[in-house]
Amino acid sequence: MAMCRIAEEEGLSLDVVSDGELFTALQAGFPAERIHFHGNNKTPYEIEMALDAKIGRFVVDNFVELRLLNAIAGEKRMKPNVLLRITPGVEAHTHEYISTGQEDSKFGFDLGNGAAFEAVKEASESA
Repeated sequence: MAMCRIAEEEGLSLDVVSDGELFTALQAGFPAERIHFHGNNKTPYEIEMALDAKIGRFVVDNFVELRLLNAIAGEKRMKPNVLLRITPGVEAHTHEYISTGQEDSKFGFDLGNGAAFEAVKEASESA
């Protein structure tokens, strides 16, 4: 919680990737509107928790998550702010376990195959 307080004092935003990190940030008094929820495997519970807290942004990696977020938000009559993670199709010559920009990455919508454009369209229509 001390790190959350330091980030808040410095006027920074905060990235969280789990309900535990979100809980910690909220308990520390971090402003929810400056929290960004990352991660490519958010659970329905985590999405609901973040919506209820009125976080600033959801960073969305895939269509399953986008549709789940839209469904839960729709039930709550909420319109979440969304950032779409785009995979540019750039091959970084690094270890395969930390490489995330290539076309077959599980992180983000692929720019090369049109998924990124489809995600923008789908996100825009649900807003």
